Amino acid sequence: MSRNSILLLGAGGHARACIDVLELQGQFLIGGLLGLAAEVGTRVLGYPVLGTDAELPAVLQEHGYALVTVGQIKTPAQRVRLFELACAHGCAL
Repeated sequence: MSRNSILLLGAGGHARACIDVLELQGQFLIGGLLGLAAEVGTRVLGYPVLGTDAELPAVLQEHGYALVTVGQIKTPAQRVRLFELACAHGCAL
């Protein structure tokens, strides 16, 4: 299996669980995460929070894949929005 760069869309607790699975699975190289403005410049389990949703189109150019890692929320609207945005920019999810 080839190793590919993946961008995580969300930098909270669910992203941490996804990082664990991705590392164990070994197919993808985690290139970083997108999160809230206050999280930009921090690290999640050693991976950098590269920007916010506003930077998604630019950051996706560096990664072939994305995974929506927004966790437990009251409505799926945020997850759907991120999924659609990533798809609109030609990213494989």
